[in-house]
Amino acid sequence: MEISEKLKNDLLMNRRMLSIKAMAEQTKVNRWTLTDVLNGKRTSVKPMTYNRLENWLKEETK
Repeated sequence: MEISEKLKNDLLMNRRMLSIKAMAEQTKVNRWTLTDVLNGKRTSVKPMTYNRLENWLKEETK
């Protein structure tokens, strides 16, 4: 699935002061994959990874 610019920006905004390691643990997404997504080096991920990121965002914005 494609990571949109909006999703990437939402992830960055909701990351707050979390380290990549802590965010990876919370999202259950590999920290290297997460780093690539946040840096814009990766725009395509597996559907499961995409869903984990989306679900984390929903939980963070409650």
